[in-house]
Amino acid sequence: MKHLKKGEPPPSPVNLAQGAVRDAILKDKPALTEWMITSSWDDGKPRVLPTMLVFVDEGTWKLCFNDRDGSRVAFLTGETLAGLLGALEEALANGGPEWRASKPWKAKR
Repeated sequence: MKHLKKGEPPPSPVNLAQGAVRDAILKDKPALTEWMITSSWDDGKPRVLPTMLVFVDEGTWKLCFNDRDGSRVAFLTGETLAGLLGALEEALANGGPEWRASKPWKAKR
């Protein structure tokens, strides 16, 4: 087999998330960093980490922030990536963005 190789188990999501904190773009965003890497609640129970999708649509930066543990999602827009992440940081630090309920994803067969 030339192109097919057995996959290695992926690194722990916690280790991957903690590595992201070293990224310069998150250094001044403590609320976003806490949301993205904290894998357990204060009582020790596991927490499902959120996902964040960032993209550009017709010149506008857009973000979908999925709080998988809370079954809710938020959408934000901005003129720049830095402004978009800054707006998310501010929202998370001050009670959260405007949340919408999210439905669990199910594969269609």
